[in-house]
Amino acid sequence: GLAIRIAETYGVTLIGFLRDNQFVIYTHKQRVQF
Repeated sequence: GLAIRIAETYGVTLIGFLRDNQFVIYTHKQRVQF
């Protein structure tokens, strides 16, 4: 979607929280350590 394209363009790490401590990292996954 548009938010993902903007995050990729501007170097923003985009994470969407779902539930029960689970989440999806949409952009720049290499920046997140867990």
